[in-house]
Amino acid sequence: MDKINKKYFVIAGPSGVGKTTIIGLVLKDNPNLQKVLTSTTREIRDGEVNGVNYNFYSVEGFQKKLANQEFLENEQVHLDYYGVEKKEVEKIIENNKIPLFEVDVRGVMKIKKLIPNLKTIFILPESLEQIENRLKKRPNITEEKLKTRLETARNELKIANEFDYQVVNREGKIDETVNKVLSIIEGVYKK
Repeated sequence: MDKINKKYFVIAGPSGVGKTTIIGLVLKDNPNLQKVLTSTTREIRDGEVNGVNYNFYSVEGFQKKLANQEFLENEQVHLDYYGVEKKEVEKIIENNKIPLFEVDVRGVMKIKKLIPNLKTIFILPESLEQIENRLKKRPNITEEKLKTRLETARNELKIANEFDYQVVNREGKIDETVNKVLSIIEGVYKK
């Protein structure tokens, strides 16, 4: 991977903060970016498509790719496996696009070690209550999953200051959040 001349971005934050929505809108407004497709063993949610939203694998299939060292980074998050396959990043670079990662907060630090010019953006909630309310609206969220995700969110918020940029996603202000993220990305282009 050509890491010298390329720009790389990652948007991360706790579960339920609105990352996926923000990334979708950022990609719509900036055609130079392309989302790096993440691979996972979690269940497909309603409306998701394999190969579009994520690469969905069985645990066995994921572990086989892991054994073959096909991942740039991987983590076990909320009882499921997530990872970024090297081939996904290479495809984006071949298409002359700028890779935009959506990965777990812990995964960001692993990628940053491999790609030092990675610019990191952390999406903050207004409060943990905001995250809790959003997570409760998700289908198939059990009390146990909710508790695990909230505990993870508390831990992730403690390292937000290790990111290059932090943006608060205020309730009902998604356009404002997206514009701030786009400004950060476009500001990095000009450097």
